[in-house]
Amino acid sequence: MTMDPKAAAPTLPGTPGPRGILALLGPGLVTGAADDDPSGIATYSQVGAQFGYALGWTMILSFPLMAAIQAISARIAP
Repeated sequence: MTMDPKAAAPTLPGTPGPRGILALLGPGLVTGAADDDPSGIATYSQVGAQFGYALGWTMILSFPLMAAIQAISARIAP
């Protein structure tokens, strides 16, 4: 274990620092945090309470589409 003089906590070899962790999380962290507004949480809670797992079949259709958009976005972004 080495001690970085600029950091308050010791760092282990091969572990990313605070900037490295943020780089690993990427923009998905900001996007996910931006969608957690109180009205969205209330809406999703009410829909989940009303329908339960009845709408689970939509994941079969929506996941490939979401994955395709994510792949396209990853190729467009620098």
